[in-house]
Amino acid sequence: MKYLLPLLTILLFSCGSDDPIGSNSIEGSYIVKSLILQNCNPESNNVNANFSNSMDCVSNFEFEHCRSGRLIISEDNSFTSTINISRRSLILDFTLPLYSINGQGVASSAGQSLNICIDNNCDEFVIEGNSYTHTYQSVGCTNIIILEIE
Repeated sequence: MKYLLPLLTILLFSCGSDDPIGSNSIEGSYIVKSLILQNCNPESNNVNANFSNSMDCVSNFEFEHCRSGRLIISEDNSFTSTINISRRSLILDFTLPLYSINGQGVASSAGQSLNICIDNNCDEFVIEGNSYTHTYQSVGCTNIIILEIE
């Protein structure tokens, strides 16, 4: 019985996490996993582009959507980003930028929200496991960008 208390104490502390950063860490390297354009007018502009590790461009019959770059968040929440997403018309052969985060700044998280800020320009993402989702309105559509940890 006299050894029970020390044994329980050891078990209690040995079951804790070895992760010094904790489960709320946003540190990591992220790439664009998906681009979704929905509720577009016209509906033919709706897109669901899922990129893979070996495929940086996804085409349908009319458009090619491409991603490049990474978002790298350090332990101190500073980041460097070179993320760009573009849309090229295969019929008219011109390219439009759809989204970019280029530069250095500070990331902050609270609950399920992640803010990526360069100077005073911030984008808010929703944290869902190992991915971050940003939703905004542009080019007559609801645009959804999903970043995923590499």
